[in-house]
Amino acid sequence: MKGITPHYGLGEVYGRQGKLQESVEAYKEVIRHRPDYADAHFNLGWAYSVLGRFEEAIEPYKKAISLKPALAIAHYNLGSAYLRMGRYEEALKVGEEAVRLFPDEALFHF
Repeated sequence: MKGITPHYGLGEVYGRQGKLQESVEAYKEVIRHRPDYADAHFNLGWAYSVLGRFEEAIEPYKKAISLKPALAIAHYNLGSAYLRMGRYEEALKVGEEAVRLFPDEALFHF
């Protein structure tokens, strides 16, 4: 398995510094090299969400979930993005699926 690129670390550092557009670009570069890396997709979705770009966050969250279904926080963030966009039916569907998959997670309260 290929290792992660140095861009992953850059994405984290940029994100912590509030340099979210730089974080987005770094995670896109990771995904270019490692399209199978669920955490990079999740972090890209997170950066978009923090920027308020919820529509753009949807696909990275979905991709993270498809690659790593047990990533509970990705389900939560996907539902939250739908909720923030006023897409209540989709948020409800994601929330119900998350409760089914993770019945004991305290995370789900949207």
